[in-house]
Amino acid sequence: MEALDPFYVKMAAYSGAALCMGLGAVGAALGEGYTAGHAAMGMNRQPAESGNILRNMLIGQAIAETSGIFALLVAIFLVLISFTAALPKVFGLLAAGLSTGFAGLGTGVGAGIVSADAASGIARQPEASSRVTLTMVIGQAVSQSTTVYALLVSLILIFAI
Repeated sequence: MEALDPFYVKMAAYSGAALCMGLGAVGAALGEGYTAGHAAMGMNRQPAESGNILRNMLIGQAIAETSGIFALLVAIFLVLISFTAALPKVFGLLAAGLSTGFAGLGTGVGAGIVSADAASGIARQPEASSRVTLTMVIGQAVSQSTTVYALLVSLILIFAI
């Protein structure tokens, strides 16, 4: 196979990085914002439970942010590594960004929905706070596994193809 002009290879890597980070950041931001909104409403409803709701919100937002961190990792690899390759590698670099970017979009939003509902649940039934938070964390951890799979696929596309 004939090697491509390095300009096109770098453009594919940059495009993959931009899409990865953009999609991953959107997912994390939507999830975190949704969580904060529900936490604020919950604190308004149950001011005495503000500490529990705030703790739940911060834990939920931290988990929702992991998808953005995975996207950042892939984007950094795509931007900083120098690639010389044929046409399949160009598509692999673009696909690497899309893989983690779309996974981060979905899991960031999904994690935000879970933590937002958990904050609302604590506001409705404060005595269930510890059970709600535990269930939220387990559910979010399981949902983040898809982003870990996408990260693995992205790394294979970047380094193995």
